[in-house]
Amino acid sequence: MEKTGEMIPIDHDRNAEHAVLSQVLAAISRQIDSAESLQITRENEIGRWSWGLGTEFKRDGSDVVGWLQAMQWVRNAEAGVVQAARRLQQLRRQLRQPYFGQVDFRFDGEPSVEAFRIGVLGLSDSEVPVYDWRTPIASLYYDAEPGSAAYRAPTGLMSGTLIRKRQYLIRDSQLQGVFDTTLPVGDEVLQQVLAVRADARMGSIVSTIQRQQNQAIRMPVGGNLVVEGPAGSGKTSVALQRVAYVLYRERQSLTARNILFLSPSRLFADYISQVLPELGEDNPILWSFEDLMGFLFPGKRFQSRFESVETTWSDTTTAARRMQLAYKASMPYLEDLEQFLGCLAHQSLPFRPIGPKKAPWVRVDTLQRWFTHDLADLPAHARLDEVAARLEPLVQGGLSSYRRRVREELQSFAATESELSEMVEERVGALDQKMQALVAEAGYVDWPQLYRRFYLQEAPHGPPMGTWDIIRQETLRGLAQGPMPYEDQAGMLWLRGSLVSERALPDIRLLVIDEAQDYTLCQYAAMARIFRHARLTAVGDVRQVLSPGHGVAHLGQVLQAFVRPHQSPPLASAVCLRTTYRSSPAIMAFARQLLPDGSEIEVAGLGRSNGSPPTLVAVDDPNEWARAAARLVQQARTEHWTRIGIITRTVEEARRRAAALRDWVGDALLLDSPDTAFAAGVVVLPLALAKGLEFDAVVVADISDAAYSTAQDRLLLYTVVTRAVHRLWLITLGSTAAWMPRAGAE
Repeated sequence: MEKTGEMIPIDHDRNAEHAVLSQVLAAISRQIDSAESLQITRENEIGRWSWGLGTEFKRDGSDVVGWLQAMQWVRNAEAGVVQAARRLQQLRRQLRQPYFGQVDFRFDGEPSVEAFRIGVLGLSDSEVPVYDWRTPIASLYYDAEPGSAAYRAPTGLMSGTLIRKRQYLIRDSQLQGVFDTTLPVGDEVLQQVLAVRADARMGSIVSTIQRQQNQAIRMPVGGNLVVEGPAGSGKTSVALQRVAYVLYRERQSLTARNILFLSPSRLFADYISQVLPELGEDNPILWSFEDLMGFLFPGKRFQSRFESVETTWSDTTTAARRMQLAYKASMPYLEDLEQFLGCLAHQSLPFRPIGPKKAPWVRVDTLQRWFTHDLADLPAHARLDEVAARLEPLVQGGLSSYRRRVREELQSFAATESELSEMVEERVGALDQKMQALVAEAGYVDWPQLYRRFYLQEAPHGPPMGTWDIIRQETLRGLAQGPMPYEDQAGMLWLRGSLVSERALPDIRLLVIDEAQDYTLCQYAAMARIFRHARLTAVGDVRQVLSPGHGVAHLGQVLQAFVRPHQSPPLASAVCLRTTYRSSPAIMAFARQLLPDGSEIEVAGLGRSNGSPPTLVAVDDPNEWARAAARLVQQARTEHWTRIGIITRTVEEARRRAAALRDWVGDALLLDSPDTAFAAGVVVLPLALAKGLEFDAVVVADISDAAYSTAQDRLLLYTVVTRAVHRLWLITLGSTAAWMPRAGAE
C-alpha cells in the first residue's frame, strides 16, 4: 500500500508565495492581452477581405485565379483565428490555476538549488517559469522523495538531490493552500482536489497523479501498453493523460487526428470529452466499436454492444445463443477463421459490380476472373491489392465518361465556363469520392456474404463436438434478421483486415481501448490487422467484464492477440494499478467482499474517515419502491450531494423505475441509450451504461436474488456499487443471495 506521507501546511512562506503567484499571474495576463489584441486584428482583416471578395472581384471568369487566391487567404486567416481562440481559452484556464507543484532540485556538481514549478501548461515568458507536467523534470514531482533522485531527459540521466517538494492549492487565481510533503502527491491535496466536482463530467488528474499511474502514463511511447486496475484506480484517466503525454512527446509528428480512442459508448465518450481540452489538447477521434464498423462498412447496420449485452441478460436468451457467444469469444473461433481464409485461395469472393447498375464499368465476372484465374499465383491476402490496381484506371475511365455526359447536359444552363465547372463538380464530385473509397477499401466485396460463407462450410475444428449445426443455425438466423449482431462483427472485420491492405484509416498511429476486458480475442486480432501501423494502449479490469466468459480472461491476452501477421511483436509493457481512490473506505469494504480476490485491492484513505457505510433498504411492497427511492434521493440532496445515480440491472428495468419515480422526483432523468449525452443531477440508468461513470451517491434499484443471484452476478454488482463515491444505498425487494455482504439496515 502506498505510504500516506507527511503534509506540512506552510504559513511562514505565505507572503513570498503570494508574491511569486502575482508575478506568474501578471505574465499570463500580459499574454492574454496580446492574444486578444491579435485576434481582434485578424478578425477585422478577415472582415475587410470578405467584403472585398463580394464587391471587388468580378465573377465573370476574368479573375478566377485572383478570387481563389483571396479565398484561400481568408480560409487560412480564419483557421488562425480559431487557433488564437483556442490559445486564449488555454491562457484563461491557466490563469485560474497556473501551477500546482514545485520541486527544489540540486543537480550533481552544482552548488545552487533550482526551483521548478509544475503546471498543467508551461509558461516560459515569465520571470518565474512554469514547466509543463509532461516535461522530464516534472517526473520528480510524481515519483521522487526528498534525497537522492534522478530523472531521464533527452540528453541522458540527470541525477542530483531533491531538496523539497511543495504542493499548491490554487483556485480562481487565489492561493488557498501550500504544503511541503515528503512523498509523491500527498493525501491532503488529493482529498481536496477530489472533493471539488464543478462538473459531472470527468476532469484531468494531473495535479494528483500517483506514482503507479505516472509510471503507466510515461511508459515508452514506441510500444504497446496494457494497464489493469480495480474500479476507481484511475485507468481511464491514465489512458487520457497518456494520450496527452504522447502528443507532447511527438508534437512534431503526431496530432489528435492520429489517435483513435475506443470507448464503450457515445455516452461515455461525452463523459470524458473535457479531459484533454483541460490539458490544452484536442480530443482524439472518440468512437465506439460500432462507430468503427459503421465507418468501415458504410450503409450497413450494426447492433451495439449495449444492445447485445441487454439481449444476453434478458430472460429470453437461449442456450443456443449462449453457445455461439462462447464460441465466438474463443481462440478456436480465430483458428477456424484462419483455416477458412486459407480455403479462399481456391474460391472466388462474393463481388459486387462497380458503376451504374444498368451498365457497370466493371462486371462481377471480370472481378471473379481476376481473382481466381489471372492472380491465382498470389496468396489471397495479396490479390485484392492487385485487383485495386487494375480497377483504378477502369473506374477513372468510367468517371470521365460520366463527367462528359453531365457536362453536355448542363452546358446550356451555365453562363460562364467557371460556373459550368462548378455545376459539373457538384454533380460528379461526391460520386468520384465514393468510387475512390470503394476501390481503396474493397467495397466491391460483399463482406457480409463472405462472412456467411464461413457458416455454410462443413464443421470446422473449433466448436465442441455436435454443436456446429446449432451455432450455424443461430448465427444465420441472426444475420438474416436485421442489424448485424455484435458478436459477428469481429469475424467480418477480421476477414476484411486479413484480405485488404487497410487504407481507410492509415493515419491512426495510436489506438487506445478503454474497458479492454469487454473485447474478445477476435476483436483484438481484427483491430491489429485494421490498424497495422498503430501502437496500442488498453486499460481495463477483468473483474468488471459485462458478459463473463465473452471477453478476455486476463489482459495479458490483449497483448498476445494484438499481433500482426508477418511482423515481429512490438515492445510490450503491462502495469498493474492496485490502489482505488474513488469510493470511500466503507463502500470499498463492502465491494471487496464481492470479489474472490478483493483483499488484493488497496483502498486509499485520502486522510478521510471511513465514510457512511452502505445501507440496506428493505421494501416489502413493490408499489412502494418509488416512495423509498425518492426519500433516498432527498437524503442525498440534504447531504449536499449533486450527482446521484439510480442504477438498475437492465434497461427495461431503468425505464420502469424512471416512470415510477417521475411523480416523486420531477427532475430525474432517464439514460437508456448509449447515444445519450451525459447529464448531471439525478439519473436513472442501467448497469451497462453506468459502467465507467461515478456518482456522489448511488441507489442500487434492487439487489434481491431476482436481480443478482449467480457467481457472475457478484462481479456485476461489484461494478454497480463502485460507481458510488460517498454514499451507497441498496434497495431490496425480497430475499438476497447467500453470498451478499452484510450492509447496515436502515
